[in-house]
Amino acid sequence: MLEGRSFAPMATVNVWQVLQQAVPIAPEATKDNTLPGLGVTLDAERWVQSPTADKRRDYVWRLRAADANGYVDLTHLSAAKVGQAGYAVTQVFSSVPRKATVSLSADYWLVLRVNGAAVVDQSKEPRPASAPRPGELRLSVPLQAGWNRLEIKVGSGSGGFGFWCQVSDPGDLRVAPTVIAPQEPPGEAPAVGDLKREPLSVGAQLLYAEILQKEDDPYGFTAW
Repeated sequence: MLEGRSFAPMATVNVWQVLQQAVPIAPEATKDNTLPGLGVTLDAERWVQSPTADKRRDYVWRLRAADANGYVDLTHLSAAKVGQAGYAVTQVFSSVPRKATVSLSADYWLVLRVNGAAVVDQSKEPRPASAPRPGELRLSVPLQAGWNRLEIKVGSGSGGFGFWCQVSDPGDLRVAPTVIAPQEPPGEAPAVGDLKREPLSVGAQLLYAEILQKEDDPYGFTAW
C-alpha cells in the first residue's frame, strides 16, 4: 500500500518578479495553434539569461503574487489582447539534483525556461485549443542542487493574460522572487532521506498521493 505522506505534493509557485511592460509581439497564430511571435527574445529576457555588470539594469520589475487559485494575473500591465507578451522570473531551491514535476498553464500561450533551457515553448509547440485552466501541462524538469531560475513568458489571449505554475515539493522547496539568484541557500533543509518522493509513473499512468484536483479529471465530470 502506498503511503501518501511519502510522495511530494504540488506547491504553487506563488510570487514572481514581473517585468512592468507588456511587450508588443506578432499576433498571428498558426493553424495548429502555435504563436511564433512569442519566440522572439525580449531585451529583458536576454539580460536575465546572461546578466553581467556592463548590461542594462534599468528594467522595471515588481513583485506579483498568485491569487487563491494559483493564478498570476498580468492584466495590470495591459488589458488582455492577442499581440503582447508578459515576462516573469523567480527562483526555486532544491537541496539535491532532482527531476521535479511541474504543472502549468497560461492564458493563452507560454514559454517556460528552467535555468535558461526551454522546457515548454508554444511559439513552436501547439497549444491545446481549449479554454485555459490550471494544470493543462504536467511534465518532469531537471532541477540542480541550489537555486534554479524559472522564467515564464506569456502571450496574452483575447480574454485573459496570466499563468498558473506549480512544482512538486519533497520538503525542501523554497521560492525567492528575485531576478538574480540569491547568493546563499535559504536555511535548513530536510535530510536527503526525509525528502518525499516524486509521483510514480506506472506505464502511462501517473500515481499521485495528493488529492486529485479538478484538472486531473480526464472526463470533466460535474456532480449535479
